[in-house]
Amino acid sequence: MARAPIDEVVVGFILDQAVGPDAVDSGRYLSTRADRFVRHEIHEPIVAAPGFFELPGPSRVWLISADDAWLVQLQQDRFHANWRRRGEAPYPGFTRAGGAMHFALDEFTRYQSFCEATRGTKPNAVSLELSKIDLLIMGKHWTDNADAAKLMPVLRAIFAMATGTAGAVALRWHENIGEVNVAVALGSAQLKAAPGVQAFRVEFRASTPVTGDLSEHLARANGILNDAFSRLIPDPGRFS
Repeated sequence: MARAPIDEVVVGFILDQAVGPDAVDSGRYLSTRADRFVRHEIHEPIVAAPGFFELPGPSRVWLISADDAWLVQLQQDRFHANWRRRGEAPYPGFTRAGGAMHFALDEFTRYQSFCEATRGTKPNAVSLELSKIDLLIMGKHWTDNADAAKLMPVLRAIFAMATGTAGAVALRWHENIGEVNVAVALGSAQLKAAPGVQAFRVEFRASTPVTGDLSEHLARANGILNDAFSRLIPDPGRFS
């Protein structure tokens, strides 16, 4: 699609051992990657389930590119790589050269090598998560509620039940396709740059164990998410 509404792609690898760099080592890693990343941010860690940490707890460090579009997230037990839309920059694609998958795989290989050199052991991915997030903006992708229901037929029943001005929408569903768990979350969104403009945020997420080649797992997950997009939005001509 020439005008794909995709706003962000996140590739996440859950590691077989918590040997990733802490906040200090993340700074050292950033110094070796100054060609790609120019600044960092520290965020709360991603946790699989609520619990308590022994202090000091794990940190999650973002390393961010100069154009703000590419970043990696370093945490002791996981690794994430993101592409984010900035301005009118086009989506680079997923599997094609220079796309989000190749960025994630290349950065993960560098991350593994750094961990092996500094910690003496190389982490591997035991499972992965792929998220693709779309922003569907009023005035750009749809005109009113009736048109939004044409764009995403799942909204028809919700709008038909509304007796007044439509408020916020929040839908979520899961399915298993073989070993891949697929979750779709559709909700109303507010744009930071234009708070008065209505929009829908749709997140497609695929999670799967890693049992072989990472690129094959990612390509399969991407295909499954693309199919989920096509079922939700059956008219790709809107984005051509």
